[in-house]
Amino acid sequence: MYTRTELEIMDFEQAIHAVINRHFKSYINLIGYDELYAVGLEGLWKGIETYNDEGQKLGYYYSMIKYEIHHLIQKQAREKEQLEKHSNASTLADIDELQTISGRADVEEDVNLVLLVSEVEKRLTDREKKLFNLQLQ
Repeated sequence: MYTRTELEIMDFEQAIHAVINRHFKSYINLIGYDELYAVGLEGLWKGIETYNDEGQKLGYYYSMIKYEIHHLIQKQAREKEQLEKHSNASTLADIDELQTISGRADVEEDVNLVLLVSEVEKRLTDREKKLFNLQLQ
């Protein structure tokens, strides 16, 4: 037996796809369709829970889905900006450290490795970062 919310989600699930494809198509490659969909589903869920029988239901749900996805994009942009600031500072420090310590001809290879690890870490969750660092050790 389905709850009212679950039935509403099944009825209006296509609105999530419509919002993503109409308004956020350019973010699919950056964020991933599944994540956009999951956040859109959260928006639909919140819309169903807060809808008060005033106005068009579909319009309200559509707005809630858009809001949640837009909020995700803004949040990720802020996080990316902070990571880039931190990453640039730590990468430069790591490069200086590598050059000081090694003084070898393969410093460029070490620098590339530091940059690669930094780039990989940007895309991982906190738990994945911990596992990645444990694996590196």
